[in-house]
Amino acid sequence: MPIIIRRLMPLGIIIVFGLLAFILIATKKEPEKKPIEQQIPNIAVLSNQATNVQLYINSYGLVEPKNQSQLVAQVSGRITKITDDFVAGAYVKKGTLLAQIEDADYLTELHQAEASYAQALAALEQEEAEGQVALSNWQGVTSQTPTALALRKPQLKKEQANVRFQKAAVDRAQRNLERTKIRAPYSGFVKQRDIDLGQFVSTGVKLGHILNSEVAEIRLPVTPIELASIGDLSRNQIVASLIDKNVPNSPIWQAKLMRSERIIDNNSRMVYVVAQINDPYQLDNQPAAPLRFGTFVTAKIKANVLENVVTVPHYSVRNNKIAQVVDNKITFHNVEPIYSDSDWVYLDANALLDAPIAQTYLDSFRQDQQVNAIAVGE
Repeated sequence: MPIIIRRLMPLGIIIVFGLLAFILIATKKEPEKKPIEQQIPNIAVLSNQATNVQLYINSYGLVEPKNQSQLVAQVSGRITKITDDFVAGAYVKKGTLLAQIEDADYLTELHQAEASYAQALAALEQEEAEGQVALSNWQGVTSQTPTALALRKPQLKKEQANVRFQKAAVDRAQRNLERTKIRAPYSGFVKQRDIDLGQFVSTGVKLGHILNSEVAEIRLPVTPIELASIGDLSRNQIVASLIDKNVPNSPIWQAKLMRSERIIDNNSRMVYVVAQINDPYQLDNQPAAPLRFGTFVTAKIKANVLENVVTVPHYSVRNNKIAQVVDNKITFHNVEPIYSDSDWVYLDANALLDAPIAQTYLDSFRQDQQVNAIAVGE
């Protein structure tokens, strides 16, 4: 008997605790149910007040001379002189002598050509006189019309052609003699010199590089949409303000847009417009700051004016839709942006609802969702 009791005791304990647990669960009171309060989100909204907006396009580019030339020897010979102006960085005026090629042989050729030309003139004069004599002799013998050969007209034409030939030889010799003097083709700066004193140069050898200082050009990349917003470039009245951001308190230079290169770059998908600025080194206006070739500048281009538009940030537009608040409810509205830049999207005010625009476009918004609209700045 004691053995049976000991074996049944664990089972009894389990049964007793099971009954107690059942009684506790059965007598437990249900928690009081409270109604769930719906949270209405606060969102910032923008006014859809229409304004006129002056567009400006930001771009960048390098300042380069409009014209630059590689000086090349047109005659061969030994360099006998290099002037102090023919050094890198020197400013030279148009026609300034930079270097001299030995001219003795070319001077001799000119003298020979002049002598031959003088002989040709004398021969022509003699032939003209002989023609007059032949005409007089013919008229004294017969009344018939003389032939061209009898009047020595073929001989006269030969001497006239010889005079022209010898004159051309003189002109060529004069040009070659002048080409021994290497002069600046225009006013500008010497970029580099490739020759030295005593060096022999042949025709076609590079002598140096010169940059025209009269006009500078800046190639500015813009998108095709930005190009369309700039307007008519042929008027040459569109202004680009240039600034060197690498220089503290940089001055601002005003350039004019002259043309578009009309080709979309295959890599950047941009179109280049070309701005020009006269006298970039301010050589005619010494107190002003120079705009040096090679300077990297940022440009602010004045474009068209957008009339009756509403300006919103990019993040307020998603898939050509904006969220407007009508009677404290979200309403999605389809829009077609007129223009956009890196910061803003410009919408036609007439295509919008007469309601504030949600400043943020949240994926969690849904149509007709209840919201509390708070105007920006309040």
